[in-house]
Amino acid sequence: MKALEYGMALYKIARYEMLEKLRTQPVEFEKAVDDLSSAIRKQGFVVLEDYYTSEKCEVIIKEMDQLHERYKKEIFIDKTSADKRMFGANNHSAEIAEYWKDPFLNKIRDYYYKTTDFVGCTLAARIDAVPDNIGSGGGWHRDTIYGTQLKAILYLSDVSEEQGPFQYLSYTHNYSSKLDVIKHCGIRFDQNRLDGTVVKKLLEKEPYELITFTAKKGTLLIVDTTGIHRGKPLSDKCRYALTNYWFVKKMPPHIEALIIK
Repeated sequence: MKALEYGMALYKIARYEMLEKLRTQPVEFEKAVDDLSSAIRKQGFVVLEDYYTSEKCEVIIKEMDQLHERYKKEIFIDKTSADKRMFGANNHSAEIAEYWKDPFLNKIRDYYYKTTDFVGCTLAARIDAVPDNIGSGGGWHRDTIYGTQLKAILYLSDVSEEQGPFQYLSYTHNYSSKLDVIKHCGIRFDQNRLDGTVVKKLLEKEPYELITFTAKKGTLLIVDTTGIHRGKPLSDKCRYALTNYWFVKKMPPHIEALIIK
């Protein structure tokens, strides 16, 4: 099922021009931000189609390719040589810095966390359909079981079932769900990495549903990644994406160590 067809789980703003209009009309802007934040709290994510134009995505892809070549000795590459990640790309590209500084995204972040004291970075990632790849993020997981973790993921290339779409178990970001997973699946209270058996057990229960975010380039996903998620393994071509990582006050050491400054 395409995420954009998942009616109750979707708050849709159809045109990039609409977002520009919202930025110039404070009342509508604040209302849209509040509605989006509320939708994320309820289901764990929202989707905004056409957030970036196709042309703008292509410009950023070219910039990313150049950055990955320039910093190829410093970027993170997984064991299969599929997932290539440049943390801190906003420090090296005006186009990517614009995404990091986006006032609409940052206002949603502020509403969701209820604070403005943030650190973080933009990840510029490319993942390829190499043999035995396990998808972006290394399989099913939560970023943390504690508190809140919000990310903004922008697809720069078209993403079908074959290009490693982001997958999410709806409602698993809720506190009650975290307890339910521990009880129903027998995992440790602090276990972040999960296998397919756990996911299968959860999908047998209400209200959990697997959402696969196939979408065209320029689509934005804003996701609470304390919910269970992964990037689906790729079987064809590649996937380009930007992801804003936000942390309250302090950067986790394992992320800070990967940032290219």
